Parts: sequence; C-alpha cells; structure tokens
Amino acid sequence: MMSDSCVSLCVLRAEGDGVEPALVIQVEKGKWVNRNHGTAVGPPQYIFGAPEGVSRLMLTHRKVLGTEGQILPSPALKAVFTSQLHPDQAGGILGLLLRLKADGHEKLHISGPTGLLQPLKYAAQNIVRWHHPSVYVTECGASSSLLSVNPRVVYSDAILSVMISFGLGNERWSDFDFDGAVAGQEQDESKFRRVEDLSLFCGEDRADASQSQPILAQCITLKQIRKVVLVLDLPSTSAVHTLLTSPFWGFVLDHESDILSVFHRSPWDVLNSSAYSQLLSSVTNAGVSHINMRSKSQREFAFTGSLSTLVKLNKVDQEIFRLPPAKDSSFCGIADQLVTMDGMCVSVKVNADGTSGECQRLDDASATVDASDDVSLCLAKGDPESPQRGGSEAGSNQDAANKLKALLARNQMIEPNPAKRLKGPEETQITFLGTGCAEPSKYRGGSGILLEFPCGECMLLDAGEGVWGQMIRVFGRRKALEKLSLMLCVWVSHRHADHMLGVLSLLHNRRSSRVLLIIGPHILNNWLKSQMPSLRHLYLFKHHRHMENDANTMRRFLEPMGVVRLQSVPVFHCSDSYAIVLEH
Repeated sequence: MMSDSCVSLCVLRAEGDGVEPALVIQVEKGKWVNRNHGTAVGPPQYIFGAPEGVSRLMLTHRKVLGTEGQILPSPALKAVFTSQLHPDQAGGILGLLLRLKADGHEKLHISGPTGLLQPLKYAAQNIVRWHHPSVYVTECGASSSLLSVNPRVVYSDAILSVMISFGLGNERWSDFDFDGAVAGQEQDESKFRRVEDLSLFCGEDRADASQSQPILAQCITLKQIRKVVLVLDLPSTSAVHTLLTSPFWGFVLDHESDILSVFHRSPWDVLNSSAYSQLLSSVTNAGVSHINMRSKSQREFAFTGSLSTLVKLNKVDQEIFRLPPAKDSSFCGIADQLVTMDGMCVSVKVNADGTSGECQRLDDASATVDASDDVSLCLAKGDPESPQRGGSEAGSNQDAANKLKALLARNQMIEPNPAKRLKGPEETQITFLGTGCAEPSKYRGGSGILLEFPCGECMLLDAGEGVWGQMIRVFGRRKALEKLSLMLCVWVSHRHADHMLGVLSLLHNRRSSRVLLIIGPHILNNWLKSQMPSLRHLYLFKHHRHMENDANTMRRFLEPMGVVRLQSVPVFHCSDSYAIVLEH
C-alpha cells in the first residue's frame, strides 16, 4: 500500500454470477483516521449500489482489499447509496442487513430514490426481523422538499458528502455552494428516524414507488482533498440526453478541475451509444479518469467456494453436474475514453495530495473465471480456502472426484454405469439453483429448484436472493432470459428471506407477455404490493389455500405444463408454511 494513499475506490462485480457492479469507498489507515475520522472498529467504508448477491460476493472475498485492509463488509460501514429501485441496484440491501446483524454492526445510513422505504420497512418487520444495526433512511424524489431546502446533499459526514441529480431542469445547480458542501459537517441524526418507525425521513411527504425516478448521478465530494468522484447510472439513451442538457452537467463542466474520477455503471447498450460518446467528449480535462464499472468478458465467476465443489462433482458426472457455459453474449465498441478491465475487483488509490493512481485489478486473476479461461483449472487454483492450494490442483480435484464417485457407487446412490441412464425428450429436468441459507452464505445460495417440463415451459420452487443470478451462472444470460420467459409459475413455501427475496428479480427481468403465477404466503403478496406499482400487472398472486379449488388457474397456468395436480400441504416451520405435492 502506498504510504500517502488515503482512500481506495474499489469496483466489485461478478456478472457471471449475476451480481451487478457496486462501488466501495474505503478510507485507509493513516492521515485521515488520525484526524479523528475513524471509528472504534476501523476506518469508514461506504457502498454505492447494493445489487442482489452482493453480500455473498463480499463474504467470498472478504479480504480482497488486502491483508492489512478492511474486510467486506466492514464493521465500520457507514452508509449505502442506491440510485434505482431495481434489484440490480437495491436487491441486496436486506441480505446486507442480515449480514451486518450477524457481525454485530451498530448503525447504518441508507439513501435512495422515492419508493425505497416502504418495501424495506415491511420486510424489516415481517421477513428478516432484525433489531440491529439501527438503520436510518434518506428517501429522495425529484420533487422532494429535500432538494429545495438543501438542494442536493443527501449525506454528509467528516469524510465525504454525497449529492444527487435526477437530471431535471428545475435543479438549481447554478447557485449551489460547492465550498459550503465541502465544509459541511456531519448530519444531525435527530433529523432521521430508525426504519422501524412508521414515519418518513428528512421532511419528505409520504410517497409511493409510482413517483420514483432513477437517480442519474451521484456526486461524491472527498472533503480533505476537495476532490469530486462521480457515479453515472444512466438506464437509457434518453437519460443520457436528459443529463447532457441538465443544469447538473453544466455544474460538472464548470468544476472539471475538481473531478478526480467518473465511474460509469450504465448498461452496455447505453455505453456504446453515440449519445454516451458525446457525454464523454464533453469532459475535456485530460486529468479526469473514466472507469467502466462493467468487465469486458461479462462471464467472470466469483463464487469460488461453491464452484470449486461443482468442479469436483463435474469430474464424477459431467452430464448431471455441468460447468457454466464458457461463452455468453459478447460486447464491443467500448468508447476509447473508458478504462475497461476484467476482474472481480478493480481499484483506484487516491493520495493525500489529491492525485490518483492507475486503475488496478486487486483480485487474483485465477480467483475468477472469464470466457477465455479453462474453468476447471482456474477454479482449482482460485478457491482461497482450498486445502489443495499450492499443490497439484487439477490432480487433487480428480483424486477427490474418484473417491467421491467410489463412495457414491458403493452406497448405490448413483448408477454404476451412468452411460445407461435413460435420456429422452419426455424427461422433466430438475436444476437445484440453491438449497437455502438463513443469511447470505459463502457456500450456499438462496433456495430455488427449477423444473423444466418436456413442453419447454418451466416452474420454480422457491426463489431466494440470488436465484436469478444462479440461472445466469448455470445457463448464461441469454438462455437464462429464454427460460425465464417460459416460466409460468413460481411456488414459494414460506416467508423467510432465503425463500422469497429473489421473486422481485424474476419479475424485473422477465420478458414475456404472459402473466406469471405466484403461489405463496400472504406476506409475500403484501411485500410485492409495496413495490413499484408498474410490476403489479406482471403477476397473479394466489395463496396456497386458494389454489385447492381453483380450476380456472389450474387450466390457465399449470395444465399447459402438464401438471395435473398441485397441492400445498401445511408444515411446522413458521406461520403460513407449506410443502408441495406435484403430479405431472
């Protein structure tokens, strides 16, 4: 670590595992902390973006910032910022809270657009049920009183302040006091209330998600060096045009000399558009670094613990335990101004004199897998806790596989000759996407069992956090989207987080004109109702008990898949819990 570095700007992503990029700002030990800016558990940490699966990614690579650096997530994590309500940006918040609860975390600020609070509050009271950390929420809309009273600052402490822009013409950036924002002190927490309380925060009027607009830009001021870091998240080319003509972008161009780096989280089709090239060209200061938060390959796998196990099982039976596809959609035409790198974690060091180093890859290149790598070899090398590390990894995997195969055959758990196994078009394919974990786990994913029927249509049993990402890993993004469009029913056994938090990602990513049948507990229905109203026409909810005599729903959704009987049976687990009897 450089002796004069004070902050690390780290991009985390595992797009092969369906985990979208997030930015971690980590204050390092040294000058800033010595000025009383640290906490009892270490230098502060901030996260921009909480995509679904981010907690599992952090657990798998807790020390990616270095052996002397803070772990992920840090006990000193102070705030999480999200720019959209989409699960790609906010779907990991509840899992992160569960992780912080397990670590004994004390307090956390969360900031995001209008509509963030209600589903978070409902889930806190009915699904995850945590008592700490204390959570303080800033919910900000484009017409928010927060923007008119204190135009754009949504968070401020001794280290940094965060301003936001929706790219609208009525934002008064021309009279914004930049020096005042730099000198601003830590927010008075008496203005906030814990998320368990039923009132909204920061003087906002009660609003629902139908009024939500995406935050296009997050402007982060590092106070000690008076430098600015931008995070741009533009969901469409029209959003690019909106930002280009906004007062905010005029403010950016007027303060180019203060900008250190711009992190681009926009989708690939937007990044490759002519409008985005125009946006990049408008920043003429050659000292500003533009960093693409997305990787080139799009097929890097970072859940190395579970993938190492899969490699061993694949050597037992390659047909049953298939490795992820090596190639998926490819992207090209990246703007020359963007620094685009592969890797699970890339980082920029910020020095105390206000300068920054080059973008570097922090994770071991063998700890993730991309489209050009040999999957088995890289995974054998990449498991950071593999007992075979440092030896003959491929041979050790094969030895372990041979022993496992012999054990299974001896106990008659598999057929001695897998080649004789019947395979035909009339078989229903069953894929275990996850087998459950009470909180985000390094080795296990949220529950999800995919049933693919001979007709081509499919059904999902349980949908914990990360199930959509597991589908991307198993099938590749293109085929996962195809299978999701053919999914007619999601059956959820009970209200625990590792069985139902993934439903939202399925709804957001599904591309089909057909309504999705969701069968589950009442709490699932209420949680879905608290989400964006635009989702409500995409699904039909039925409680377990209501399906018993509903012949119309059976004919519409289940009989096309060849299901002749579906019965939910009450079980002793928690209230409103059911098992399933399915006849095909």
